[in-house]
Amino acid sequence: MGKITDRLQQLGMEPREQKLLRYAALLHDIGHYPLSHLTESVYGLRSALTTPKPDSPLTIFWKKHGVGKAHHERLGVEVLKKRKDIRMILKEDGFDPDEIGEIITGIRGISCIIN
Repeated sequence: MGKITDRLQQLGMEPREQKLLRYAALLHDIGHYPLSHLTESVYGLRSALTTPKPDSPLTIFWKKHGVGKAHHERLGVEVLKKRKDIRMILKEDGFDPDEIGEIITGIRGISCIIN
């Protein structure tokens, strides 16, 4: 991402947007758990076949987002929301963790950053 944003900066990207994309790239996999891509679908299948503990983090996540939607990007946004240390670092640097989360999940595309 560093090389890409360096090139985009040469084409007119603002330094703040460059850093924003670097943060998003750095944090985009923060929601991974072991063997994440494989287990995302397995957790969804398991939840459909069994009754998980009602207070487990994944059960709480499924209630909010829907069973079978435990994608690491969405989980990563939850990490950004709940980890005060990460939020503090980002905010001290002038960045909104929610804005980074929107880029990670694709809610906010980079087309709005690159004019």
